[in-house]
Amino acid sequence: MDVSCPNCATRFRIPDGAIGEGGRKVRCSKCGHMWHQAPAGAEPESGAQDESAADSATKTDDAEGEENPSIRPEVLGAGGEIDTPPPIGGDLLSDRPSFEAEAAANRKSGSGLATALWLLLLVVVVGAVAAAWYKQDWIVANYPAAAPIYERLGLVEAEGPPPLAIRDVRSIIRNVDGERRYLITGTIENTSEEPHSIPPMRGLILDGAGEELVGWDFQAGAETLAGASSLIFETSVAAPEGAQNLTIDFVFEE
Repeated sequence: MDVSCPNCATRFRIPDGAIGEGGRKVRCSKCGHMWHQAPAGAEPESGAQDESAADSATKTDDAEGEENPSIRPEVLGAGGEIDTPPPIGGDLLSDRPSFEAEAAANRKSGSGLATALWLLLLVVVVGAVAAAWYKQDWIVANYPAAAPIYERLGLVEAEGPPPLAIRDVRSIIRNVDGERRYLITGTIENTSEEPHSIPPMRGLILDGAGEELVGWDFQAGAETLAGASSLIFETSVAAPEGAQNLTIDFVFEE
């Protein structure tokens, strides 16, 4: 049978046998109001007074006057005991998110944060590797202990000629202590941004047929040349007869 609370007008559905032929006092599980409920089809007894209960049972968000089979009025049995009818359909927590839904939302939020952290870590690692690769010369020059690490990782580039260029070579013949000598000057230029050591240098004087007349080795006057800088070198050699051509170059170790 359907009953309605006289106080809050909330409607409930309870088994017919729970009321009995003489009626019974019931308590609204929404607002706690108590009243005498007559059985189905009987007129309510005159003079029946409603009583209010101190404790409220389950709270709900259903609107006033709306039928809510999920909420049951409590039926007061004999001896003052409260007999609560078994719930029929519905769920008192049906209007709340389930624990499974909350857990799924939490997992989704946590998964998004973890993905963002992994992407940030990936960017940091890639950036560190790129810096270690492109700044390899600078790192090895300033931290020689890093060279074996590059070698073990196979990141050492094949060594080639340093980016040094010889420019503006000039020569003149002068008498020095009664001897005719070539006085030779030129410029060594570092075309890179990194410092490089200057290898030994060699001069050759050739005749008209390209045959070597004189060859000699000398140092540029400095061991290292800073990046994007230049250095003037000087050397001299006895001037042989029949000299036609002069070449100056670096001597690289094989």
